[in-house]
Amino acid sequence: MRMNDRKQIRHGVEAKKEYGQSFLTDESLLTELTELAGLSAQDAVLEIGAGMGSLTEVLAARCRRVVSVEIDPDLIPYLILIRERHPNLTVVHESILKVNLQEQMAGENAFHVIGNIPYHLTSDIVRLLLYSRAPIASFSLTVQEEAAQRIAAGPGGKDWGLLGLETAYWGRPEILKRVPREMFTPAPKVDSAFLRVQPHGTRRYQHDAEKEKEFLRFCRAAFAQRRKTLLNNLGPAYRISREEAAVILSRAGLVPDIRAEAMNMEAFYAVFDAMDAKEEESCRATE
Repeated sequence: MRMNDRKQIRHGVEAKKEYGQSFLTDESLLTELTELAGLSAQDAVLEIGAGMGSLTEVLAARCRRVVSVEIDPDLIPYLILIRERHPNLTVVHESILKVNLQEQMAGENAFHVIGNIPYHLTSDIVRLLLYSRAPIASFSLTVQEEAAQRIAAGPGGKDWGLLGLETAYWGRPEILKRVPREMFTPAPKVDSAFLRVQPHGTRRYQHDAEKEKEFLRFCRAAFAQRRKTLLNNLGPAYRISREEAAVILSRAGLVPDIRAEAMNMEAFYAVFDAMDAKEEESCRATE
């Protein structure tokens, strides 16, 4: 189905609140977004939330392979029509949160992810991509502008939080374009932004799955209550005294009253490694 055909029949499609649907259909904007995402003819791409296929068709004409995921059964026929024109397109009728990324992109050494995603699923989808063991080369998402700012924020400000920290651990987030609410059908009440995250290549604890899991647990504990100091957050999470927590912070070279929002990635690594070292000392002492 060509873009003009889709615009003519769009009046017959109603956005569903349960799916958080707001469609982007401007072809020039969608082409610009694919260019900003750095997608080329050699790339394999997973699309999240294909909708009626406005972006899908741009991707299928541009990229080597496209796998488009859409949860709404009423929109699958639109995507099947596009597949008839583009055999490099695979349509998956499922929630992205239930999709096995590695299985869907089997045979790819690396692939890119792109999508206009529901605002209420932003954290869930970003974490799905961050924690996946699939070979994701980058992900580029249109999200609520405020959410994009939180994800791309650095330490030391009010926007720096757990999701931003998790993202910074995995890769380099960058806001590439502001997308005004008027570009969507129906128009949401807030503006959006197009955010791209590219991986570092090697995460600090990438080769030790258990330690990486523990590090991410530590990050959640650090931000458990933002207004509290790290010292006060660590105690309940790890069942240690304030004195023990203070020793850990001292070993990491941090002051006792520091808050997680003021810490950069190296500070998080330092505290976590100090905790790990203290635990090893305790284990040796009991042997």
